[in-house]
Amino acid sequence: MITRFAALAALSLFATSAQAATVDFATNFGAALTEGTEITDFDFGNGLTGRLTVTGGAREARIFDTTPGSVGTTSAKQGGGGDEDLASPFTNIDNASDKRSFGNALIIQESARKASAIPDDNAGRGTITFAFDRKIDLFSLTYLDGEKGAVVQVDGNRVGGVARGADNLFDVLTFDEDAARGIDGFTVVFRGSGAIGAFEAAPAPVPLPAGAALLVTALAALAVAKRRRSA
Repeated sequence: MITRFAALAALSLFATSAQAATVDFATNFGAALTEGTEITDFDFGNGLTGRLTVTGGAREARIFDTTPGSVGTTSAKQGGGGDEDLASPFTNIDNASDKRSFGNALIIQESARKASAIPDDNAGRGTITFAFDRKIDLFSLTYLDGEKGAVVQVDGNRVGGVARGADNLFDVLTFDEDAARGIDGFTVVFRGSGAIGAFEAAPAPVPLPAGAALLVTALAALAVAKRRRSA
């Protein structure tokens, strides 16, 4: 009886990691995102909620549709904003044979004068910061068109980066567990034009309270003692 109770207590008290989700900027608050939409507050599902802050350009984070032939396209080779640098398919910066198509991407809007027009990514420097309502684990981030490179930071510390590349490349960054687990948010530092194609994250496990850990330890000790007495 005590052994079974101890096992059940341990299972109920120890937190487990949530399922990782890929945020591809297709929806926000359950509604489909369309090209040109500005994002401030967000709910990407799977417990990933919070808000964005932006520096550089018009200080706006907007959706850019990389699908050729979408709204605003002037050429079949261009993305939705008429930008050949952000048109699918993209080529893996580390493997020229790996080509992938993306839909929506997140950009820093270049100019406030274009706020109601076709979105255009900022050619200069800037940042997009994701601040979450609860701690998260960040697993990966896909960066598009990193001509001048980009850096991902947590609390001002670099956790990953994209080297200078060429047009229409993508780079998938993965992050060290010690640097990108149980974090409040992260910042993408744009060194030039480019976009965030996606990121993979999950709400971080809730730490086990010290008292609960002691209780589980005590129950396990009682279970061991009972087995010894009955042996």
